[in-house]
Amino acid sequence: MSRAALWLTFAAAASIVLSIAAFNILMALALAALLFSGEPIRLPPIKLPLGIFLLLTVAAWIFSPDPWMDGFPQIRKFWIFCFLLLVFSTLRSLVVLRWLFLAWAGLASIAALRGFVQFFTKVEQAHQAGIDLYQYYVAERITGFTSNWNTYAAEEMFAFLVLAAMLFFGLRMRKSWIWILCGVLMAVALYLGWTRAVWLATAAAGLYLAWFWKRWMVFSIPLLAVVAFFVSPAVLRERVTSVLRPQQVDSNTFRIIAWNAGIQMIEKHPLLGLGPEGPKYHFKEYVPADIWATRPAGFYEHLHNVYLQYGAERLPAIRRRTRHPCAAGFSLADDSDFGRFRARPSCAPARSRRPPLPAARRHRGRDCRDGRRCRGSEPGRFRSSHHVSGRDRRRLSRLGKGPVYRPMNRAARWLCSSGSE
Repeated sequence: MSRAALWLTFAAAASIVLSIAAFNILMALALAALLFSGEPIRLPPIKLPLGIFLLLTVAAWIFSPDPWMDGFPQIRKFWIFCFLLLVFSTLRSLVVLRWLFLAWAGLASIAALRGFVQFFTKVEQAHQAGIDLYQYYVAERITGFTSNWNTYAAEEMFAFLVLAAMLFFGLRMRKSWIWILCGVLMAVALYLGWTRAVWLATAAAGLYLAWFWKRWMVFSIPLLAVVAFFVSPAVLRERVTSVLRPQQVDSNTFRIIAWNAGIQMIEKHPLLGLGPEGPKYHFKEYVPADIWATRPAGFYEHLHNVYLQYGAERLPAIRRRTRHPCAAGFSLADDSDFGRFRARPSCAPARSRRPPLPAARRHRGRDCRDGRRCRGSEPGRFRSSHHVSGRDRRRLSRLGKGPVYRPMNRAARWLCSSGSE
């Protein structure tokens, strides 16, 4: 039974690329085989955070406005966490894990081929309907064997990065050209998927892998990206440039509305949120009527940000006015200006509960109270750098010039301007 549990877990992990139903069936069979095998059940060392997360989810569900309608599907998904037990209890061999990663690569390549067929089918449908391809395809992207293009793009990204790590750092594989071809298919599928967040995540992870493999590759990857951009069709280049110059059909504008609504949800329900899936059913209540009437096209059933989503659903807010990393440097406007963020000027002081520094330490270039010359106000210096050790001072000097929040404000102003187009 232990071997049955092993290979059923292997099949379940590999089948997720093709079918969620097959994954659930194989997972149930693997769990039954593991329980009857008598093998020790292992769990990764995340018992405390996992238990807290599950407990808060149950509490948020119980105290939600309508538990049986709003969040019960999320409670049923606790079943998925059993897969942690299966993986850590059965997949204990590096050889089996290596075969699992290669299985992901092979199945993701098949899903990529299906995505190619879907892409050319949608291009033909757009031409037959006389609709601009960009306008049509943004809302009808390729999904492979899944039902959502974000899920499809994420699966292709994970399989691509795992395969790249194996090719870079793993054992030498026979007929490696086959796996290189699989990587090319997945890369093209990612490009045709038009999921910009996945593009950025893949680029960041790819640069990380290249840096630890051959550092000269870090400088060649941007060059290859520029070449791919200029040889691409105009519609694909238009999608890339939409990161900076979005169109009305792009998600830049409606994401700001969704984030603002999520912050309002957290401020009004800071303890346990609205309950699992609460933002889906109460989204409209947190958007003023005039903004809702003129809202751009988009999906308004979740907040398009996992941190805000969990904060609005089930996790207690650390602060009353919750700040999200993507909204760093923003301050909320009043209800009449809902949906737009106002960037705080870089010269404005950050909000802080700490008392102001004494006058003897606020000046520049004068002697401090201890008789030494103060350099804490110079650019790129820690404010009280002469009160730390020399080694820590050298580390701090390598962090960059200027205050940390200054680039955040530049990003905030850019997002504000692009979202209002």
